[in-house]
Amino acid sequence: MKIKIGTGHDPEWTEINVGSHEVLIQDAFVGVGIETDCGLFGIAARDGVIEVMFDGKLVIDADLMKSEISTYLNHPK
Repeated sequence: MKIKIGTGHDPEWTEINVGSHEVLIQDAFVGVGIETDCGLFGIAARDGVIEVMFDGKLVIDADLMKSEISTYLNHPK
């Protein structure tokens, strides 16, 4: 696995090859992107909540996640 760090504009990337090791990123107050064949996923801590994005569109944030979990726990199927 490779990690790229930079501004998002080539050639300003710094690439780190971590092999097959697991990676833990802490204090990620800016977005972290995961590029896959399916698209570009992103996760960030913003204004005290976690946001998950897919191809530039907000998929879920921590407030919505908490609400959905609470609804599910209070009304199990």
